[in-house]
Amino acid sequence: MSIETRKQLIKQIEEERGSRVLTYITGDRPGVPAQIAEDAVRHVMGHLRHFESLEKLDIFLYSRGGGLDVPWQLVSAFRDISEEWSVLIPFRAHSAATLIALGSDNIIMGPQAQLGPIDPSLTQYTPQGVNEISVEDVMAFIDFMGNKVGLSDQMALTNGLTNLISRVDAVTLGTVHRTYSHIRDIARKIIQSRRTPPTSSAIDQVISTLAEKVYAHGHAISRTEAKAINLPVVVPPPSLERIMWSLLLEYESHMKLLESWDPQSVLKEGEKAEEECVIAMIESMVDTHEFITIMEVVQQRQIPQNLQININLNLQTPDLNISTEEYLSQIQPELQERALIAVREALMAQAPSAGIEMRSRHLGWHQRKGRNS
Repeated sequence: MSIETRKQLIKQIEEERGSRVLTYITGDRPGVPAQIAEDAVRHVMGHLRHFESLEKLDIFLYSRGGGLDVPWQLVSAFRDISEEWSVLIPFRAHSAATLIALGSDNIIMGPQAQLGPIDPSLTQYTPQGVNEISVEDVMAFIDFMGNKVGLSDQMALTNGLTNLISRVDAVTLGTVHRTYSHIRDIARKIIQSRRTPPTSSAIDQVISTLAEKVYAHGHAISRTEAKAINLPVVVPPPSLERIMWSLLLEYESHMKLLESWDPQSVLKEGEKAEEECVIAMIESMVDTHEFITIMEVVQQRQIPQNLQININLNLQTPDLNISTEEYLSQIQPELQERALIAVREALMAQAPSAGIEMRSRHLGWHQRKGRNS
């Protein structure tokens, strides 16, 4: 669970691979998940500056995905600094993390390793609430109407589009079309950035499979499936695979990835509580960065109409040599504290629980140890 243990495992990977290692972890702890995001790029660049020019760079990656604009920035930076770079995947590297892996010269996948589809989703805000819109689902519906069913009657097509617009507004539909093209352009650029890029037809196969032909966004693509679409999959030797898994276990333990964040457990018997959560990490032999979020829980109370408050004064007899005003001034802090305690106790005893309120405060990235970047 210590930083020293993780650094030792990173060093072992470097010695076995003859490389420099950078880890990027975005947590998927239930209740406090994180995503690959723009704010990580600066800190990744700081680590890379310490590496200078390399022959081999390894990116140890664990993530459920994130922003579509981040993978190209990271892939370009990895390619600029190293003649050959590989991605080490002990377990999950989904969505945007899969995009990052597509740019590597070698995708080193352990037996439990997973890639994922690269079909993006958009968030649509409506008066009725927030909807997640799958870009590929919308485009598949349009293709279904025109090509699969073969609708040519203008009235039928109009009715189909009217039904679609009733679910997805016109602006979001425009964004869907742009995102549909954007994800394919980004994926192609990333794959073409490899030291030895595949043929155009091979790139088309990868993109169509990952963006369209995997029909469930949560589908896990094993290394066997990844090999089948001609991704540069490498099976690690047992010694390396054990180190990769051990390092993942260290991050799981430190970030509590296998523990659901339970607000009731955090609150316990009090009225307000908070917990510091590490939701993302960037680490190498030269530095450690953690993204920290403070999760706050506040007990909500239903205030009764007649709240009975009893304040125990039990004050010391005042000094006869001081005035009443001076005495009141001296005891005012104690009175305030006792009043607050009495109100708190009365609420807990007489006001029934009306649920809890949860809030989060992002403290951002913090350097934990190592040279400044």
